[in-house]
Amino acid sequence: MRGPRRDADPYAADAAHPGAGRHRGAARRGRGAARWGRATGHACAPLAQAVSRPMRVGPGRTAPWLRGAWRRGTIAAVLVLVLAAAAQSAEPREPPRRPIHQDEGDAIGLISRPAAPMRAGLPRRPPAVLVVHDALGIDGRAESYVRQLLGAGFLVLEIELAPLSLDGAASPMPDDAEAASRVSRALVALAAEADPSRLGAMGFGAGARAVALMPGAPAARPVAARVLLYPGCAALRRAMTSTRSASQLSASPALLLHGREDPANPEAACAALAATLEEAAPVRRIGYGGAGYAWDLPAVGGLERTRLEAPDGGGTVMVMHWPALTELAAAQVAAFFCRTVGGCR
Repeated sequence: MRGPRRDADPYAADAAHPGAGRHRGAARRGRGAARWGRATGHACAPLAQAVSRPMRVGPGRTAPWLRGAWRRGTIAAVLVLVLAAAAQSAEPREPPRRPIHQDEGDAIGLISRPAAPMRAGLPRRPPAVLVVHDALGIDGRAESYVRQLLGAGFLVLEIELAPLSLDGAASPMPDDAEAASRVSRALVALAAEADPSRLGAMGFGAGARAVALMPGAPAARPVAARVLLYPGCAALRRAMTSTRSASQLSASPALLLHGREDPANPEAACAALAATLEEAAPVRRIGYGGAGYAWDLPAVGGLERTRLEAPDGGGTVMVMHWPALTELAAAQVAAFFCRTVGGCR
């Protein structure tokens, strides 16, 4: 018996049996979905392959009233899963951290390394930034800054001035001399992990005060730049003018960030602090309109407002989280360190 002619109309059977064309089309869609899943490795591919088979009612027939609903349901389901997968992949993740030790002792902080290798022509060891946290310790407000710094190629070391005790209670804050000593020890540990000639330091609140009051060379390892976030401007300026000569403190370019609605960092006090810092090195001050203290502290338990201890220890201050400003400030901090410390990729 001869086989079918090669020039036979492939749709002749569809004309004689209208349902057959629809089922062949569904099969083609199923094979296409499977090929798409294999090619892209997309998590939605199994669903797309499964739902591309129409529901049958009776011998070889699809209920007409189900066909439209099936198409709409398939598209909606696939779109929902695709959008969910995209949102999950776009959601920022907490930077990977590991403890760092010094002289086989207790951990002095958490270190994060850039994910990608350094570009050819740049120093073999990456530049680095020391991040000194506020009185609460490592509380999440540094995550946006750390992500920006890691993306620019910096190694980041985070430390606490007053570590939590075993029962979770905060230890008493150290005095200015002890806080500056802790910052200096952390810089020594950081220099062993990074390019010692390309170090920066930044701090939040009481941590910024410690960064501003740390000794300069030769008493401590010098830093190329500093960032001070809402350090308690008035009290910090009094401490600087009453306890040192200009040669005793670190003299490096500084970026001073504060909110204009922050009672712990009034505009006039921060302008006076910037002028004092500028006696030794260039200073840039940015006051954010409408922002208060610690705008970068993440909201906890759905509470947009909370109270924190003021950086000078004189009472508490209201805090309101501002995510958009946090991202802006983090980008400005990374750009400042790239200009002053260098070595960015």
